[in-house]
Amino acid sequence: MGQSIRGRRKGGRGRYGKVSIGEGRGTQAQPPVLNLRDNEVDTSSNDPTQSLNVGLVDIMDDANEAHRGVDIEDMPTRKRGRGPAKGTEFERLRKFGKIPLNIKDGQRGPSCENYNVFSGRVTTIVRLHANMRHASWTMVDKEEKDELIDRVRADFVLDWTQSSHRECVTNTLARKYNAFHYLLRKVYLGYETHEAALSGGTTLVEKPVWEVLCERWSSQGFKKLSKTNRKNRQKQQINHTGGRKSFVRIMEEKHEQAPNLVAFYKEVHWSKKKSRFISETAEHNYNLMVERLKERDLDENDNEAANAVFKEVLGQRSGYARGLGYSVTPEPSLSLRNNRDYQRISKENEKNKINADLYKSQLEALKTDLLEFRNQFQDFEKQMNTRLTELQSQRESHKETPVDV
Repeated sequence: MGQSIRGRRKGGRGRYGKVSIGEGRGTQAQPPVLNLRDNEVDTSSNDPTQSLNVGLVDIMDDANEAHRGVDIEDMPTRKRGRGPAKGTEFERLRKFGKIPLNIKDGQRGPSCENYNVFSGRVTTIVRLHANMRHASWTMVDKEEKDELIDRVRADFVLDWTQSSHRECVTNTLARKYNAFHYLLRKVYLGYETHEAALSGGTTLVEKPVWEVLCERWSSQGFKKLSKTNRKNRQKQQINHTGGRKSFVRIMEEKHEQAPNLVAFYKEVHWSKKKSRFISETAEHNYNLMVERLKERDLDENDNEAANAVFKEVLGQRSGYARGLGYSVTPEPSLSLRNNRDYQRISKENEKNKINADLYKSQLEALKTDLLEFRNQFQDFEKQMNTRLTELQSQRESHKETPVDV
């Protein structure tokens, strides 16, 4: 017998009650079914508050639970998630034209209420149209990238003359592309063996693409790289409580509670549930910011001083604004600012920006003049139609009236 015996009478538990075969005599405990995930700790989750040791999860079927003496009906059911997004909000807004985005100066990500719509739409574009055979976004061909970029530009209002708007689209596509790779690999790790993964496949990508990905994930080179990445991930000392929401969006929502970067740092590293910082390193950094802020000149603007102390404590990293995420444009390093080529390019960019603003104002004026000319033409057309109607009526009246001899 390999199943639990359950017998019930009406109105009671019955004669047999609930009996698990695993408790009987002569039964031997069966080992749990292992999968590819058990051989590899996956710490590349997008959840920043997740423990770094997550990954060793034993997947067991109902038979294994019965052999362990656990009644399946008594087990807590897994909470159902939200399910896949259907993009209904995007479809509703897209009916009225391109969806506007608010990307502020110094940022390369939207901070407006349409942020979730933008993020969800880019995810859909990547999953439907991107070629997932490539190892990462950096390996995607330029023609394929341009096609995906054009699809995003077709749905949202973007000023392509501004570098922040261009970086917003390309960076978001890169993150969504790599995140989709992570999701596909989770499916791969859910299989027991590499052969089972090849034969089982997934509905997220086509079979040839899935086979290419499985071969890459099973290679020794990828396993070595994955091991190195896990070690680097474990060195991370500071997480945050912002979840998947971008920091620029949180700064927009929490502007009154966190008017400067020091207050914002506490906002995204403080656990309201535990009423403390989520790590000792985060608490140390915040206390150091407060101490250095007290040493500053009292006549200095509070918010500006706090922002300067924030950057001083966390330091700089090339191409990334520490403590602010990828949606904030990082400040150039001192050596780069002193570079002559950088100064020349910076001046050219300022000049191009002025010219772009000038052309933009001229275009708006031209649109206004064209609209006025169109209205005048419509008025003239109405007058002509009225005059033609009057002439036609006069001709008909002359025909009906007899001419005097």
